[in-house]
Amino acid sequence: MRSPKLYEHLRKQKILVLPSRTCLQRYVRNFKSGFGFNDTVFKALSAKTESMDVCSRHGGIIFDELKLSEQFGVNQAGFVEGFVDLGSFTADEQRSTPADHGMVMLFQPFQGDWTQILGVFSSKGNIKADMLSKLLLEAIFLAEKAGLFVDFVSCDGATWNRSMWKSFGIGAHSGGITCKVSHPVDSSRELHFCSDFPHLVKCIRDTFVSTGFTTPDGRACIEDIEVAWAKDNSSLTLKAMPHVTKAHIRPNSFEKMKVNLAFTLFSEEVLKGMFLYRSDVPEFSSSVSATEQLVRRLSRLISIMTSRCPKRGLRPSSQDVAELEAFLVILDAWEEASKKCGGGFMRKGTAEGAGRRRMGDKERRRGEVTGDMARAAARKTDGPVIARSPSIGDEGTSPCGRRAPLMSTIGEDETSFAMHTDWLISEACKSSPDEGQIDQRMASTWRLGLSYVASASVREAKIKHPYMMVFEREPCVPATPCVAFSGGENIEEADFLHVHLDREKLFSVQNAEEGLAAIV
Repeated sequence: MRSPKLYEHLRKQKILVLPSRTCLQRYVRNFKSGFGFNDTVFKALSAKTESMDVCSRHGGIIFDELKLSEQFGVNQAGFVEGFVDLGSFTADEQRSTPADHGMVMLFQPFQGDWTQILGVFSSKGNIKADMLSKLLLEAIFLAEKAGLFVDFVSCDGATWNRSMWKSFGIGAHSGGITCKVSHPVDSSRELHFCSDFPHLVKCIRDTFVSTGFTTPDGRACIEDIEVAWAKDNSSLTLKAMPHVTKAHIRPNSFEKMKVNLAFTLFSEEVLKGMFLYRSDVPEFSSSVSATEQLVRRLSRLISIMTSRCPKRGLRPSSQDVAELEAFLVILDAWEEASKKCGGGFMRKGTAEGAGRRRMGDKERRRGEVTGDMARAAARKTDGPVIARSPSIGDEGTSPCGRRAPLMSTIGEDETSFAMHTDWLISEACKSSPDEGQIDQRMASTWRLGLSYVASASVREAKIKHPYMMVFEREPCVPATPCVAFSGGENIEEADFLHVHLDREKLFSVQNAEEGLAAIV
């Protein structure tokens, strides 16, 4: 009941015996609000669960963080709020630190439409993995003590959340997937860890929009959908994609947070539009099939994972379960196909959350910067720093038949760094004149020399912040190599520097010591 007028009507007409507003306010005052775990809430949960059946008490814990603005306030009890507060886990040196992040943990049952907040926390920056593990275990113990059964933990695929998974032994490797552990309260049960599905779809959409994918069916590009949408948008009659807008195809930083935009991009409506206008765009007719196949598979996956009624629920040996298992097999084939082209697969965190990650030592050595370096970012570098990451391919043109700038990103905050992609590409292309084609051997020599430059530069400058990009004008068109890097703690406040390399010297580089000499 959400209407105060309806509540007062039921009470005054004595339709139901309900407490007065004053009585309700007195009850609310007994529940002292604040950060951390509230003992009063768990006492009320214990009383509530006594009258609930066992099936209604099974569920899981969901938690998420959000960015807050630093602000202080005084509550009704006269206490100042706005500082870091992790309950009993708050360190003494942090009690006077202003908080700029908040986190909520809540319990969601398998049956019913109710949820219960278990704890609210404020922190300075994101809560680190070790502290997050302690808070999660405390929430599980308290919820189980109150009569609830915690069977799963769900969160998004942020870096600190994946680090928390690893502390519990959760992960994916070439031998299989570990997604559950022995329950910390009852050893006869298991605790499952699940990645938030809408967040995975948004990550896939972001990579699809920015760089595209190299699938077993070919190159899947957002440009195929964009051309069909532009054709449909110019139509004055009935439209095949009436719900698709520019926000779906080229979302800004705020629109990327909306789940419905990502779901609509991979929908039957987009497939109908691409089918209708396929014959009208001859230059896309040979490459659009891979994009159609990707959209069709993701559309079916979203339909399976977002069932809202018992009839569409997943059941053992059902057709939906078989399609999910087939999609995992496709992910393996997709990853193998992308390796042959040098890139084009999901980001590592997205693939790990989806349950399939096959990255060997060779791929890790090809330019991946470790998380320890990213977490150590605290000050600007002292000199030019260059790093290399795997390029998308070695062909003169993209598999879509269109020439496009090659780019790769490394670092842990690729989402925020992608906001600057367009500007960096334009600056790199301005300073890189076209100098013609070269053969594959020369291209490989160029990349090898750049790797030597990278290793020498990182060692000399002792880089602390790995948000960098390596650009080529076009695949196999080695215009003056232009490298951009940031030396700030966060992307929005970073200072970008373009470093140009002498191509002739770069071809003759034989070791890391000679790498620095190639910097112009």
